[in-house]
Amino acid sequence: MAGSAARAARSCLFRFEDVAVEVGQFPLERGEGQQRRDVFLHRQGILVADRIALALEQMDAEPVKHVAALALGRDPAAELQAKRQAERDRRQAVTVSKLWADFEANHVAGLRPKSQKAYRSWYGNHIAPALGGTKVGNLNHGRVGDLLKAVAAESGRSTANRVHAVISAMLSYGAGAVEKTGARRFPDAVNVARGIKAHAEPGRERELSELELARLIGHLDRHPALEARLVEFLLATAARRGEALAARWCDVDLSAGWWTKPASTTKGKRTHRIPLNAAARDVLAKLDQRGEQLFSGVTENRLSRWWLRTRAELKLGDLHLHDLRHASASLMVSAGVPLYAVAKML
Repeated sequence: MAGSAARAARSCLFRFEDVAVEVGQFPLERGEGQQRRDVFLHRQGILVADRIALALEQMDAEPVKHVAALALGRDPAAELQAKRQAERDRRQAVTVSKLWADFEANHVAGLRPKSQKAYRSWYGNHIAPALGGTKVGNLNHGRVGDLLKAVAAESGRSTANRVHAVISAMLSYGAGAVEKTGARRFPDAVNVARGIKAHAEPGRERELSELELARLIGHLDRHPALEARLVEFLLATAARRGEALAARWCDVDLSAGWWTKPASTTKGKRTHRIPLNAAARDVLAKLDQRGEQLFSGVTENRLSRWWLRTRAELKLGDLHLHDLRHASASLMVSAGVPLYAVAKML
């Protein structure tokens, strides 16, 4: 493109000595006594300066454009300065809250509902109050680091690390390129969260004792609620609760004894097919098969509230539903299931 513009520019030959200017095939004369930037006249006296200037302005070579602008009576330097000032004003208007709005609409909205809720919670509770009104260009390691320290002190290291991840993802999104144009979404955005060391989190090791497990199984067996059946299903299959909540009857083959988890519901985003043991089939036999889902009507919030009440009633401390995956794996090993088969279930 630049080469063709240069050739086009060279085809326009200006002579200021005696006769005048020739542009392509059009001979032009310059009025006597006028400056070199003055109006050029056609041999018959027709004014063509504007036509020449407009033609030159359309070329890609910057020097040619500059000459064309001068010929049209414009001031390229002032125009460039005004353009740069407008860009500075636009950048100064971009705050973290505006970046979040764009990030939420174009990235967060595409995540799973549970992840969307978590992102919005971390932003609304921790990031927005501290940084929402801050200009994106004014963010630095110190400000982000101070926020993360405050979150760790108030809400724990784990929450601080989640907030750190959201800030990093948001700034990387802002500094990224728009697919169609290749321009950066927010020119002032720099991922200053990258390089900040994450808080060390102690590993979680919560194992059910034999007495706790017996107490839980007995309670589930006596309880009529659908949530109890779901927890029994978790213990039987070592599934994640999100997978169980999304399980559909069309994904279950009772005659062959298989449950196929769709990729959309698994953590690895891959289809996962596991065998249904006797305990899992017993749970399914107790369920109403007229709905689409195995546990129709049980939501994430409803299950969480039920579990918190049950945990307190059975004095199970800080036992999480996710901890039941470990308990399920232990039960399978105790029942003689080979370790490689247990690993395939998880």
